[in-house]
Amino acid sequence: MIDEVSGGASRIVALTRKRSLWFRAGTAFYDETAVQVVSAIGFTPVNFSINSDGGATFPPGTVAAQLAAVQPGDIVIGHMNQPGSGTSAGYAAALPAMIDQGMDFTTLSLTRIPVHPRIV
Repeated sequence: MIDEVSGGASRIVALTRKRSLWFRAGTAFYDETAVQVVSAIGFTPVNFSINSDGGATFPPGTVAAQLAAVQPGDIVIGHMNQPGSGTSAGYAAALPAMIDQGMDFTTLSLTRIPVHPRIV
């Protein structure tokens, strides 16, 4: 686990020249041991509360419906790296209503609230 986290972190630094403060497992699964290890080596374990596009498999209407459920404090995951998916169109459909409702958007690096992973 240490090698996986540290190796990924080293690769991010090599590519971006920036160190991430956050770690999310590719499987989105954490247990108490994983949280302890990730924390001990200097990262904040984080997860998402809204899966907006099911790994770029949802059609636009489903993406928009997922985004309609977003509440303040939610962390949303989406996969904009799949241009053929319904992600972009779903976001385009949902974002105007979210903005009209006064939703504010930020990144983890700019947030001041503590992030606690969902333990599953």
